[in-house]
Amino acid sequence: MKTTIITSLLSITALTTAATIPQGNPQEEPGLIKRDPCTINAIWESNWRDGARQRYRVRATVDTTGNPYSRKDMLEAWCDEFRKAVHSVDYKANFDNPACWLENTNAVADVSTFIGSYGHDRYVGVHQDTVNAWRDRTGYVCDVNSNF
Repeated sequence: MKTTIITSLLSITALTTAATIPQGNPQEEPGLIKRDPCTINAIWESNWRDGARQRYRVRATVDTTGNPYSRKDMLEAWCDEFRKAVHSVDYKANFDNPACWLENTNAVADVSTFIGSYGHDRYVGVHQDTVNAWRDRTGYVCDVNSNF
C-alpha cells in the first residue's frame, strides 16, 4: 500500500496534537458530590463453622478527623444499622445469632448463615446494606473501604 507524503504528514500531525482537557473547579462540576471528612472501614476479619452454619465476623473502624460526629456515635450507628438489616424482610430467614458490639475503637459484627455461596452472598449483602443505611442515617458522604 502506497501512502503519499501528505497522508503521512496528516497522520503525524493528528497523532502529535494534544487534546485540550477542560480544567474546572471540581466543586462546581455538576453531578459531583462533596465528600465529608470521614472514612469507615468495614473489613472481613474471620469466619468459622457454627454447627451446620457458617459464622462471619466483620470489624468496622471509623476516622472522624475534622467531623463533628463522634467516633462512638458512628460506631453505634453502624451496629444499629447492622441489627436492622439482619432483621429486615430481605434477610430475616437467613441469619442466626446476629451480634454487634463496640470493642475499643471498633465495632464488631458476627452473624451465622448458610454454608456455601448462597450464605456468603447473604452475608455480603447484609453488610453492604448496613453501609448504605449507615450513610443515609448519618447524613454524611463518607468514604467507605470495605472488604467483605
